[in-house]
Amino acid sequence: MIKSEVEKIESARHLVRKPQTVPHMWLGTSYVAMVAVSTTQIRLQFGTRQYNKLEPVTPPIQDSTNPHLRQIGRVVRERRTAVPVSVLYGERLLRRVTQGDAAIISDGTSLTFQVTSVCRGFVGAEFYFAREGVVSHPLNSFARKDIDPLVLGDINRVYVCQAARVRNNNKKRCP
Repeated sequence: MIKSEVEKIESARHLVRKPQTVPHMWLGTSYVAMVAVSTTQIRLQFGTRQYNKLEPVTPPIQDSTNPHLRQIGRVVRERRTAVPVSVLYGERLLRRVTQGDAAIISDGTSLTFQVTSVCRGFVGAEFYFAREGVVSHPLNSFARKDIDPLVLGDINRVYVCQAARVRNNNKKRCP
């Protein structure tokens, strides 16, 4: 029997209840704005590079009745864990994620792409998506009217199947 060494975080509420697990977000994205509690100048220094970013407030989350999202926003702001993509998906932070010391809040597409491109270096590690997302944003695509219906059908089939896999925790098989 294989047992995971780290208890899984399945929601914002679980993340807030694990203060030793620090949330990290992609600097400059709507995810940071979504949980920002106030307009704050964030100055980060990683190695020899400095990043300055004005993080905006998004009223629906700031005024949210969800205390867990507000708490995550406070932690990200106070600990300055809104970081550039090179840091967010860097080996150092991913190693902390596998040890249960950090969590990455990002969209599934970016997270899947970035982690699968480096997962060979994390033998025995487990990366997963929480059951409950922080935010839901649909993917929209546009096609010309004269596109071959068979091609359009294949595109839609793949998209719907991938969306179902994400919603069902990657358990549903695609044809």
